[in-house]
Amino acid sequence: MTISILVDTIAEALKQGLSDIRLRDKTGALRAPSVFTGFLPTKRSGQFDDFPYILVRPIDGKDSDFEGTMRLRIILGVYDDGDDGQGFRDVANLIQRAKGHLEKNQDFGSAIQLNYPLEWTIYEEQVFPQFIGEIVTSWTLPMINMGNFSSDVEAYGDSN
Repeated sequence: MTISILVDTIAEALKQGLSDIRLRDKTGALRAPSVFTGFLPTKRSGQFDDFPYILVRPIDGKDSDFEGTMRLRIILGVYDDGDDGQGFRDVANLIQRAKGHLEKNQDFGSAIQLNYPLEWTIYEEQVFPQFIGEIVTSWTLPMINMGNFSSDVEAYGDSN
């Protein structure tokens, strides 16, 4: 499994699994969080705002002979311009739902395994009215057989 395939698989699982959640956007309308991979899209004038959103991005990984592990960062953002400063509750609920969905629905392929512990945080330094948190997950993946990749590299680099 490649890095991109895992990122896309987890993003799609969260999109489907959390589609019933409704959070306010900057216009006050209720909608499901948008799900993105890597980074938020570049802003263009007239485009809708990203909030609420879920962002899935790879952090790092380690490989052995037979399997690899990869960590993903899942960033969750909500918008709450209420005077009570309770936007952290929406982030906490979104984190809880996302964690629960990943733990309960591990149908990401027979060879992909979610590892524990799951780590989560709600950022202390919030930029009102935006509230952001994250989940860090670790996954065990099968190694991709690269065949004779190393001999191809040696042949290509050979000056004879």
